[in-house]
Amino acid sequence: MGLFAYAQTRDNIGVFRPNPNFIFERTPESILKDHGNLIFATVYLVIKHQEPDPPYGKYLRYYWDEVSGKWLPWEYVSVFLKKREHEILW
Repeated sequence: MGLFAYAQTRDNIGVFRPNPNFIFERTPESILKDHGNLIFATVYLVIKHQEPDPPYGKYLRYYWDEVSGKWLPWEYVSVFLKKREHEILW
């Protein structure tokens, strides 16, 4: 299941998925094709701000690239946990 679909099944009031800023040469698809398996990790964080701003969640998914010996970012999704009084600007 993709990370966006996974985040939609969780308890939150909204989901936002930004477009990727960069794509690595060794993609999860190419690793899966070359090796027949893919190791990935999903991380969930709750970012808490000072009042009155409410906390918000971040789902991050990384995949293991054996060639570089690093966890590479694959997807991320922001979720809103309760009614917002302000908009987040990036």
